Amino acid sequence: MAPPTFLADEPAHKRYLEQGAAGNLVFPDYDLDTEGDIIVVPGEAFCRVKDCIVAKTARDTRNLRAHIASAHGLSVSKSRTGNISISERQASRVDWFRSLIRGTEEVEVEGEDVEGDAMEAEEDVEVEEEEQEKPPIPLTATDRISKLNTRRALVAAGYATLDSFPCSNCQGTKSASNCPANPHICDFHEYFDVSACVSYQ
Repeated sequence: MAPPTFLADEPAHKRYLEQGAAGNLVFPDYDLDTEGDIIVVPGEAFCRVKDCIVAKTARDTRNLRAHIASAHGLSVSKSRTGNISISERQASRVDWFRSLIRGTEEVEVEGEDVEGDAMEAEEDVEVEEEEQEKPPIPLTATDRISKLNTRRALVAAGYATLDSFPCSNCQGTKSASNCPANPHICDFHEYFDVSACVSYQ
């Protein structure tokens, strides 16, 4: 069960997985989107629904979303896109796991106190995100965006589930069913380097 790339080396997320499996975390209630649907944070592995009998069972985020919908009959938000950059979005998700750990216990990560070193850790994340290159968007043989392969890449990276399409920008357009292969308007393109796509040249 691999976390999204930006969480792979995050100490707080590793601690989250360890303490969650042991049943030692105190989870907050779910936030809701404007439609009243539950927002699942990318990288989450444990169900936060009250009295869930399998709350200590770790799942990848995609399966967790499916569990919440099927086992508890709750509506899960399709996406969490908006007018913020990918680095801002990733930083907020990293902060969510750090805050959860800080709120549950006094922990030391790699020899340093999480709360006492929060500002320095946040700066390190920002530097790592700036240095991290975006993967090229999957293309067809004619250098146009491959809808199927781009969807697979987004789901594999934890940025979307199969229910996340169309995105908020593509929804309501004539080409909504083509999401995420719609150039210039699709929310999901911020996760990729699109320079090789003929539609962006």
